[in-house]
Parts: sequence; C-alpha cells; structure tokens
Amino acid sequence: MTAAVAEKGYAHAAVADVISGAGVSRKSFYEHFANKEGCFLAAYDAGADMVLEAIGAALAAEDDPVAGTVAGVAAYLRALAENPDLARTFLIEALGAGPAALDRRAAVHARFAELLRDAHGAARIVMPELAAVAPSRLRACVGAVDELVLEHVRVAGSQELESLTPTVLDVVALLLGHDTLSRPEGR
Repeated sequence: MTAAVAEKGYAHAAVADVISGAGVSRKSFYEHFANKEGCFLAAYDAGADMVLEAIGAALAAEDDPVAGTVAGVAAYLRALAENPDLARTFLIEALGAGPAALDRRAAVHARFAELLRDAHGAARIVMPELAAVAPSRLRACVGAVDELVLEHVRVAGSQELESLTPTVLDVVALLLGHDTLSRPEGR
C-alpha cells in the first residue's frame, strides 16, 4: 500500500496496484481488508507503530533525558529516511485519504505528544528549573515538527531527512523550553 500510494498518491492508487505490488490475489486482499481505505489505515497504523517504537527504543537507550530526546529525534528522522514510501504516505498522503485517516493522524500526533511529555518529565527530574509544559504546547511542538518534516519530504524526498535533526531540536527546545536540546554538547 505505501509503495502504491507513494508512487501514485492516495486518490489514484487502486487495489490493483496494491495486489500487484504485494504479489497477492484480489481474493487474498479482500480476506484481509474491506477496501482500499482499510488497507491504507492498516498500513498507516503499522508505519506509525514502527516509527514510535524506534523513537521509544532510542529514548530508552539513553540514561540522560536530554541525550534521549536527541536520540529520539534522530531515530524519528532516520526511520522515515530509511522508509521513503512510508514517509510520503505517513506525512503527505494521509492528509488526503479521508476523515478516518485524519482521525488516525490526530491519534498518532497525540501519541507523539505523549512521548514528548514523558521525555520532558524525565528531563525535569534532572533539570528542575525546566517549567511544566501545557498539553497544547506539546501538540503544537508535534505539529511544528510534522510541518518541517512534511515540507522536506514534499520538496526533497526523504533523503537527508536526518540533516533536519538540529532544526527539529531547535523547535522542540523552543517550544518545551530547554536550550540544552539544541546544544547537547554544552550541557
């Protein structure tokens, strides 16, 4: 599904494109999915889970919460860079895939905001001078990062997404109020 959608766009991708790319029969497709939208939503969910798991693993691998946040941002960008069809589908095509896809996107953005909340909470334990952050600011941070990454994918593709790491960290630092993210070596 992600390959078909990345190539043709959601509106123009057909079930025939999906089954041809997957090498399965139409019957097999319909045993798993009611329609193209159902398959798209399953692909979107699987992609979101993969990206969120990569971020979670990167956060968990670091003892220092600032280093964890830096690693989490890098993991997010790397996961998308390594999966260009997913990047296009996840960031761009979901916007035109209908109300159910927009609902899923909102739910995924809420999950990203929860990761940020948890990372910020961990940072506040070791840096009590950091202020608490309102949920609306967390969602705004997710939206800002999404827009930066979406625009890069739209204009340049997913290649070199990891080059956005400093910019994304600056946005996160600005919206969450910790300078050390954009200058982790200065901590």
